[in-house]
Amino acid sequence: MNRKAIIAVVALLIANNSVRANDTDGVVLRYGETISAGYGSGNQILTPYVTFPADRIKAFADRGCSVSAVRIGLAKAATNVTVYLKHHATDRRPFYSQKVGSLKAGWNTVQLTSPQVLTAEPLCVGYKATFAEAGGAAYDGYVSTQADTVLVNTSSKWATIDGSFCIQPIVSGDNLPENYVIVDPLPMDTYTYDSVPAMRCLVRNVGTNRVESVEYSISNDNGNQQTVTTAASLDVNATDTLDLRIAANGVFSATSPLATTIGMNDYSLMVSTVNADASGANKDADEVTAFHFERRDPRYMRRIVMEDFTGNWCQFCVAGIEELRYMKNGYEHPEESIPISIHVPTDQLALADNEYSYAPLLNKCQGFPTVFSNRMDDYTMTQPYGMVRRVARAIQAVAGTIGLEGKAQFNADSTAIDVTTALVSAEDIASPEYNISFVLLEDSIDGQQYNGYAGGSSGSFLGWENLPQFVDIKYDDVARGVYNSFSGKPYTANAIAAGEAVPYSYSMDLTKCPVSDKRNLHVVALLLNTDGSIVNAVNIYPTAGSATAIHQIVAKESSPAGPLQVYTADGRQVGTFTSRSALMGSSLKGLLIVKTANNVSKIIK
Repeated sequence: MNRKAIIAVVALLIANNSVRANDTDGVVLRYGETISAGYGSGNQILTPYVTFPADRIKAFADRGCSVSAVRIGLAKAATNVTVYLKHHATDRRPFYSQKVGSLKAGWNTVQLTSPQVLTAEPLCVGYKATFAEAGGAAYDGYVSTQADTVLVNTSSKWATIDGSFCIQPIVSGDNLPENYVIVDPLPMDTYTYDSVPAMRCLVRNVGTNRVESVEYSISNDNGNQQTVTTAASLDVNATDTLDLRIAANGVFSATSPLATTIGMNDYSLMVSTVNADASGANKDADEVTAFHFERRDPRYMRRIVMEDFTGNWCQFCVAGIEELRYMKNGYEHPEESIPISIHVPTDQLALADNEYSYAPLLNKCQGFPTVFSNRMDDYTMTQPYGMVRRVARAIQAVAGTIGLEGKAQFNADSTAIDVTTALVSAEDIASPEYNISFVLLEDSIDGQQYNGYAGGSSGSFLGWENLPQFVDIKYDDVARGVYNSFSGKPYTANAIAAGEAVPYSYSMDLTKCPVSDKRNLHVVALLLNTDGSIVNAVNIYPTAGSATAIHQIVAKESSPAGPLQVYTADGRQVGTFTSRSALMGSSLKGLLIVKTANNVSKIIK
């Protein structure tokens, strides 16, 4: 597959967001900027370290510069501190060590008695210290494999952290680079459905001059290259972010040789000049900032269905509630998440054991909460918090080849929802064996949840320990009925041609399922394998039919006072309107939450 990439720099270095190191007589090399957390137990001896590859220090080594001091960030005070320097972390002995004694919590600058001249070899900088209190070795949230390792001397074990230890060598000399920046990539998604994912870098000024402009060279794996110059405002020893985005017009158009394609995309970013000075350019291959991502065809978006069996009487079911909230609002790809809450007996929201029930899956539960992910046996969890997101990443690691979209509309008297789906395959399928099923869901149902964490007797959990034993709550994504049978009916018996949309229509009778408010309804269409697992799914918010009761309710509402703030069902603000008529004339669709100064309402548009 032809692999290309397209990026354009559209924003760089907002001065009021920059992080300053303490004033020094040199420049600071670092990974972690701030003290964000601490590692370790009480009464432990720890030896954290950071490593700077040879290419990272080459510009300083070539100029005969030296490490003159080391900045150490601590979350708790330490004793018996020794600072050491190695070339490699695996070296048995450091080439320099210095006893320091005690250090306070916060940042400490340790001046080396004998400054160490940098060589062509890598530089490993660390310290050994005794911590009386837990969480003493400070680290930053920026993740780097060059700065995440610690030896727990007390137990002779190695450990890693989800961040970078706060250890920063200070480099000094009479011939420091004047115009020099280092670029480190920030974590990014491994795939995207857009032309390019959100890409961010840390840009660090490690020269002696203030940075006013940076010229970057951007290239892809086909050898295409583009140069972009950005204005900057970056003090010495300061750090800021570089945002990479698609340019709306100009050289990064759809026809550009740097344009992305479906499949894997590889591209690189190099510094060409700093303040129009080429002497600080990243000339070595190892200094290239590399980016890799998969661009996927949105037609085949693979969604994760999380069916959470829960009850208002279940003391620890808040774990499932919170995990589904996270998947809906905080997950890296919330558009790929479809939560379904199935309330079980004796919850008043439980489904009756009839043709509209979840009985086949309920019978597989061995406790509550239980979360099924795409109805796959290997991905069933009774301790869902933090685990469902891991399962989602595992499932979504492989791009989908079967897409599913849909639309729905209330009938004239709102007694049914007419649903039409469209299946599209990336490959020809001569004999398809897919079934289709539908689940009716309702949002914003008032209820009261038993809280097993009340008072902290069961530990802490996302603030639930501060809430009462019975918590007033609005339940979302509550299953109200299963249609077309739990296992579904055949989608089509006809061959499916690659890229061709195959429709399926169904009418959901609402008169036989309990519903609190039809304006809060939506539908999930489930495409099933013959083994019952979910191939794909789509969440559909029905529009109002002609002359529906829902439409009439909206029409009769009086004009609100003040502007209308409009939100989606998952809480994202999508617009502000001067009047309801302006809102109704907009392009927004689906279930919308409308807030005014004195009222909150919901509409389906």
